[in-house]
Amino acid sequence: QTAAGDKEEKGFFILTADRRQTGVWADEDRALLRLCADKMIKERDFGELLSGVEHERSLLQKICGGLRELNRGLGLESVFKATAGAVNNLLAVDFIAISLLGDDIHYIAFVSGGRYEELTGMEYDCGEGLVGQVLKLNRPLPANASYRGPAPVFSSKHCLDGFKSLLIVPLCPEKGCPIGTLTVAAVRDDIFGGEERDFLGLIADQAAIKIDLAQAHELISKMATTDGLTSLANHRSFQHGFDVMLHRAKRRESPLAMIICDIDFFKKFNDNYGHQFGDQVLKAVAGVMARDVRREDLAARYGGEEFALILENSDKQGARLMAERIRCDIAALKFKIDGREVGVTISAGIAAYPEDARLKSEIIELADQALYQAKEQGRNQTVLASSH
Repeated sequence: QTAAGDKEEKGFFILTADRRQTGVWADEDRALLRLCADKMIKERDFGELLSGVEHERSLLQKICGGLRELNRGLGLESVFKATAGAVNNLLAVDFIAISLLGDDIHYIAFVSGGRYEELTGMEYDCGEGLVGQVLKLNRPLPANASYRGPAPVFSSKHCLDGFKSLLIVPLCPEKGCPIGTLTVAAVRDDIFGGEERDFLGLIADQAAIKIDLAQAHELISKMATTDGLTSLANHRSFQHGFDVMLHRAKRRESPLAMIICDIDFFKKFNDNYGHQFGDQVLKAVAGVMARDVRREDLAARYGGEEFALILENSDKQGARLMAERIRCDIAALKFKIDGREVGVTISAGIAAYPEDARLKSEIIELADQALYQAKEQGRNQTVLASSH
């Protein structure tokens, strides 16, 4: 005797029973089998319900965990990593990229995905690739979230190979215009169902808000520590940086040198050619310093036409070589004004730790005295502080 369970979209099952005795099954026996079949259906449905609830709870925990990580992020890099973590918490994907919108370009700010990490920092025309289309249309692409590539995800020069699932979601803070995109891809097919797409959209929305805040935070931080005209460190950040670098030099028992530079006859540039031309000279001189110093050094606009540099692991002779290099490069600058070329020179004074002094105030004073001596001796030269 068979008793069929209720046929549903999820399918049906058949309960088959047998017995040794012959004869027709009584109505009571048939009713008992039907009752058993109905009970099994209910147990199955209840089990699937519990499984679904457990799945939803697990999914919710993953999403909440990912969003918590996003909320902890402050700087851009930590937000990028937290976004990737939130996505990986939700889905086992093989590639994640965050692109940001610049002036007429979009560029890859973050990549997680093996051999494609070399794409970080690449720039593309604003309308290029699927990413450009997502930025333009402000909606996820491809429509079916599948990928049969190679197709121009970022540009025709950079396609993604080996993936079957792809989804590019716009990053829109507070439902505004996109500031970038979140690109997610996987080797497996059809992993971005409706539910997964909704949750990825939620993560993208939260990530966009955090990225927008992080960009604003970095801009404010830069404005607080950077000279607006020259883009070098400002006086305040120079003083803080000097403290940190001098403390490090004392701890490591390593040398440290300070160079103070001053543009020769700068007041005449302003008086004869105007402040706009003076600003042009300041920016050009600062550009030489930023280019010539090492990555570990600190270059700052000390005030007016005065600049200061702190050189780690450098004694006075090493600082002198750096100062002379900068001085010669600046002397080679030519500015066109009123149909003629104008040159510029600098004077520099140098003092060092521990050779000349051990206190910051004393190092600054000695470097300033050496600068004054360079000016007294005719300018366009470098003078070393006299050791005590």
